[in-house]
Amino acid sequence: MVGTTLFAAAIGFLAVVFQVRSASRQLREQLADQHKASAEESERQKRAVAAALLAEIDDFYEFLLKGLWEKRHSICGAIELLMKPPPELGPLPSTTLVIYRSIAHQLGTLSVATVKSIVSLYNFIANFVETYETYRRAWSPLSPPADPELATKLRDIFDLVPTLVLGSYRACEQLAKEQAAPFEKSGFSIAQIGEADEKGQTMKQALEGEAARIRQRISKGKDTPRSDVRPDEISHNEH
Repeated sequence: MVGTTLFAAAIGFLAVVFQVRSASRQLREQLADQHKASAEESERQKRAVAAALLAEIDDFYEFLLKGLWEKRHSICGAIELLMKPPPELGPLPSTTLVIYRSIAHQLGTLSVATVKSIVSLYNFIANFVETYETYRRAWSPLSPPADPELATKLRDIFDLVPTLVLGSYRACEQLAKEQAAPFEKSGFSIAQIGEADEKGQTMKQALEGEAARIRQRISKGKDTPRSDVRPDEISHNEH
């Protein structure tokens, strides 16, 4: 009788142990599934944030910066020689800074290096926008050709363009990596900056040379940039 009771107790104990181990295993599996789902959601959010910022920066380049860079020499040369009246500049793209401001709280999903690059770039863009709008407010159809104030404001804008384009290019490179997307001109207009022409030269090299000349001219005291951010303050992270 005693033996039967002990055997039954042993069986009951083993059943409890089995249930505890089974419950523990199920809990571990459940936690592993939750961790995997959380990691997948974080990755999805990271790619979504990167894609949104990449689209905004690429559009800013395509619809504004690209044209300013292409017109820089002809416009600034004419203004400096006082041969033509200052040109009217069109309005900024309506989407400028909209996406960044709406998802700034989600930047933490990106890598630290990318966040630093993006924040630095958008601070620079904000200063550029202020300089650009200052010129637009001062411009008038009746502005005389020899208006030194407008000529200075226009130079301020164009002095910022090379470094702003370079900063945008580098930020887009990093965002493309975060998104795990190929950084090619077929997908992003700004990617063409790094692609060589038939002479083996890139627009990126031309931009870097122009930015260096501008910094040299400013350092000699010939001009003082109006932006609160120096052109060399944009992060130049190497990849």
